[in-house]
Amino acid sequence: MKKNPGKVFSMLLFITTFYIAISAEVTRFGHNPNYSNPWGCDTILIGAEVTVADSTKDVYIRWKKPYSQLVGELVLMDPFIEDSARFIFHNLPERFSGEDTLINLGKFPVETPLVFRYTVVDTNAGAQIRGKKLFSGQNRDSIDPYISERKSLQYGHRWAGVCEISTDKVIVGFSESYPVGFFSVLFEVDGVNIRQ
Repeated sequence: MKKNPGKVFSMLLFITTFYIAISAEVTRFGHNPNYSNPWGCDTILIGAEVTVADSTKDVYIRWKKPYSQLVGELVLMDPFIEDSARFIFHNLPERFSGEDTLINLGKFPVETPLVFRYTVVDTNAGAQIRGKKLFSGQNRDSIDPYISERKSLQYGHRWAGVCEISTDKVIVGFSESYPVGFFSVLFEVDGVNIRQ
């Protein structure tokens, strides 16, 4: 049987286009030496996903010092119940009791993606910031389950960065606005890996 080269090319073009459409878009954000570095690492991966490393161990969050002047809330989107969220904390500086504040999220199956949502709830925030839901991860239209409600010129719907501290520990940070340092809210997550 004779193959049609036009048809084969069309199929390869479709497969390549499909792969590009679903592949991850991760941007490396280097630390600006003119500013302090609350992250403790040189490179932040914007749009990287956080996944569970080991199903036999609990996942913990350690709240880092809040750098935002605006009050916001952090929640974990339930990986098994669509549009359901678990409250984690408000980033009120007066409630911050040190970097040993641990929150146990429990156990999850290995490779479960953990999506965090940060929302500024402060009544002093402008309308373009207040109440807008910002999600960690890729935020790709028609692919990812959650898309941030704000879009920037530089990073699109991606308002969270991730940095690896060790093989099963990362720091996640959100930005409320640009230019950014991705530390409006900052927290360590134990028992996870980065998926790019």
